[in-house]
Formats: sequence, structure tokens, C-alpha cells
Amino acid sequence: VTLFASGSEVEIAYQAWEKLNASGKKTRLVSVPCMDLFMQQDKKYIQSLTGGSSRKIAIEAGIRMGWDQIIG
Repeated sequence: VTLFASGSEVEIAYQAWEKLNASGKKTRLVSVPCMDLFMQQDKKYIQSLTGGSSRKIAIEAGIRMGWDQIIG
């Protein structure tokens, strides 16, 4: 599982990451402070962050704001 978050949601994502890892689920946490800059990165670099995980979860308190292009 790869968790994505930005801004104040990173703290929430971090708490989820801790709990998932403690329960034995291999989890990554990716902070995305700027969606535009993140999407400008090389696709191989973005894939290295996700670790090829089949589950991608964005934690967002407001609107979806483009997370679909990252999490599918």
C-alpha cells in the first residue's frame, strides 16, 4: 500500500502508516507538497516512490484535486 497526502493531511497519513506497518502490512508514505511539480517528475521516479504497489490511497480533507492521476 502507498499512502499519498499533502499539507495537514500528512499527519493523518503518517498515523495510518504507523498503524499499518505495526500490523505487518508493508506501507509507504509519500508527501506531495505540490501536485503540479510531482506530476512533472519522470514516470520512473514516480514509480520508484510507489514501489509498484497495487493499492494507492490519497488522503485528502477537501476535494479530490487531481489525485486520480496518481492513484488511478
